[in-house]
Amino acid sequence: MQKIETRITPLDDAAQVVQDQLHQTTDATEKQLQEMMNVIHEWMLSYQRIMGHGKKTKKS
Repeated sequence: MQKIETRITPLDDAAQVVQDQLHQTTDATEKQLQEMMNVIHEWMLSYQRIMGHGKKTKKS
């Protein structure tokens, strides 16, 4: 039983490291995607201003 425990402990440690790395990667990816969405939103707003969308036209 002790022999098994000495083998399981390093596996548990390695699994914890992988889990921590996965959480960090997920957090970084989420942040980068949010930043990319913000950039795309700004591009779309600029495009709308350039193309005249969003300006109200006067009705005669």
